[in-house]
Amino acid sequence: MPPEMNTPPIAVQWNCAKSKDLFARLGIKSFEDFWLIEDKESQGISIDGIRRHKGRFSRQLQRHTSRICLSSGEFFLKRASGASYKSISRELSASLITPQFGLEPPPIAGYASDPSSLRGFVLFKKLESFHAIQELLRGAAPQEILEKFGRSKNCIYERIFTVFQKVQNSAYYYPDWRDKHIFWNPDSDSLALIDLERFHHLSERPAYARLPLLLRMARKKEQKTLAKALGISLPELRLQIIKTKA
Repeated sequence: MPPEMNTPPIAVQWNCAKSKDLFARLGIKSFEDFWLIEDKESQGISIDGIRRHKGRFSRQLQRHTSRICLSSGEFFLKRASGASYKSISRELSASLITPQFGLEPPPIAGYASDPSSLRGFVLFKKLESFHAIQELLRGAAPQEILEKFGRSKNCIYERIFTVFQKVQNSAYYYPDWRDKHIFWNPDSDSLALIDLERFHHLSERPAYARLPLLLRMARKKEQKTLAKALGISLPELRLQIIKTKA
């Protein structure tokens, strides 16, 4: 038999040279370093597991989101494997697509993916100067930010309605319009959307799920989720959507 070929390492792609150098100084350079980053925690890295998703049938860990705190910054690491591997490609695709709807995507410092082993990760930088709608509606932001939000709330909501309507009229679907995923920047007045692992093109859905009736139900689910996030009723949301069409 021919000798076994060594599997080439999975390359890490970097969008931010500063972040690359920062992790390299801590000995975190390769795909495996990030995949097993908990082993590096004693090296001045604080890691907090935020979400863990197991397979429906295998019950094995397939998606894992962690907050990584360094002395010079905060990052979020999303790892996925197996059936959840597609969430990585969706995050990467969404970061290129959402700006066309008027949304700022979460800044990606680096990423790596391997279709052959169905493993991948995305390393996000923290959204600086942004505040989640959840934080603003609960009064958890600094007082001056809350006051500015109060004065600008109607305009902010109008822009969210416009963005939402653009997505609903497009060939893309996003079921997670939650208050903890929608962000506002009081300095730039820009909007951002995070946790885009379920943002996808309608062509990715099974044929039966693209039938007009089922697609209308899916769009209605988007509306219900956003209405709850903004603390308004579904009829009020629909009224606002009609206004954005005018």
